[in-house]
Amino acid sequence: MKNFYVLLFSAWGATAFSQTTLTKANNDYLVGNTISSKNLIGVPDNSATGMNVTFDNSALTDGALITAQVSAPSPGELTAFSGTTVKFEDGNGNDVFYKSTATQLEITGADVGGAVLNFSADNAVFLTFPTAFGDTSTDTARGSFSTGTVSGLFKGNITTTADASGTLLLGLQTFGNILRVKTVQNYNLYQSTDTNYLLRSEP
Repeated sequence: MKNFYVLLFSAWGATAFSQTTLTKANNDYLVGNTISSKNLIGVPDNSATGMNVTFDNSALTDGALITAQVSAPSPGELTAFSGTTVKFEDGNGNDVFYKSTATQLEITGADVGGAVLNFSADNAVFLTFPTAFGDTSTDTARGSFSTGTVSGLFKGNITTTADASGTLLLGLQTFGNILRVKTVQNYNLYQSTDTNYLLRSEP
């Protein structure tokens, strides 16, 4: 069995939000948003779980500045990733395409490290609104993939869990009222002719 762990979330894999309930009004991607952040140097310790915990990452140091952009998809991207409303460019050369609705943010496609995923058969629900501590959701997803050397179909699931809240110590800064949200995606690969998803493929 070959599991395809998507690298979509260099910007979102385990994200800490500075508010304990995530709402569409305050946490949705909007065209024109710019997100400035830094790559941190060191090994983060996010092992704490539960409410009112402290994530002590004070030993981490600043790395390179990253600027992510949220923009409208181009006509070609709308054709390729149907239903897309916003494009997230993470500042490291990776693009993730989303469909934003009144209650959720869905992944419609991604171009990450030379791999392209198209969720045209079943979008992946990335985040539901509102999300608070203890919330978890699992969604199925499927579509097609291409790496430049191989292509085919993929099918699997995405699980998002808000599993911790409290205080984040990051370098010399302290952030209170933090909600940690983890997203794990697990996809199996199949040959392009295997529309019944019977025989997993090895890339």
